[in-house]
Amino acid sequence: MDRFINHIFSKLFPLTISVKTEKILKNFALMLGILSALAIIFNWYPLAMFFSFPFCLIWIYMAW
Repeated sequence: MDRFINHIFSKLFPLTISVKTEKILKNFALMLGILSALAIIFNWYPLAMFFSFPFCLIWIYMAW
C-alpha cells in the first residue's frame, strides 16, 4: 500500500521540474497572491479562501 501511495505522490509532485514549468507556477502563484490580497482588502470573503489555498500549495511545493 505504501508503494502505491508513494507512486501516486511521485507522479503528482515530482522532485524536479523544468525551468519553464517552475516559471509558470511562480507567475500563477503571484497572480493568486495578488488576487487574494485584493479579496481580503475588499472583504470578498469566499474568494479570499479560494485564491489563498492554491497560492499556499504552490508556495509550499516550490519551497520558495
